[in-house]
Amino acid sequence: MRTMDPGWNDELEEMKIQPVGDGLIDLICAPENIDRFVDLCNEMGVTIQGFTWWCHVTEGHESCGMGGPVSKYFDGWFSEVPMEDIIKIEGNEGYRERFPESKLPGIDPGAYDR
Repeated sequence: MRTMDPGWNDELEEMKIQPVGDGLIDLICAPENIDRFVDLCNEMGVTIQGFTWWCHVTEGHESCGMGGPVSKYFDGWFSEVPMEDIIKIEGNEGYRERFPESKLPGIDPGAYDR
């Protein structure tokens, strides 16, 4: 089992990246932090296995289907968008390429096909 650098959790907190449960299997990352998250994963030797869509449920924005955790950093909670399977992209850099910053504001899951 790999031991994570003690700075890993500090970095995640600084980027406001939240684990879905216990551990680091599922992490919720805001779109504006994808580049930094990919950099961190590369530095730590961690390979991103895939992603799913989550919506941030706040007053005036309803759940996207499934449940999820209360946000540690923002008002509201997260709701996982129902999907048949996780979306997999080869290599960490593929995630950065898939979600360039120019496409991030007002991100719409339908804008990115599988």
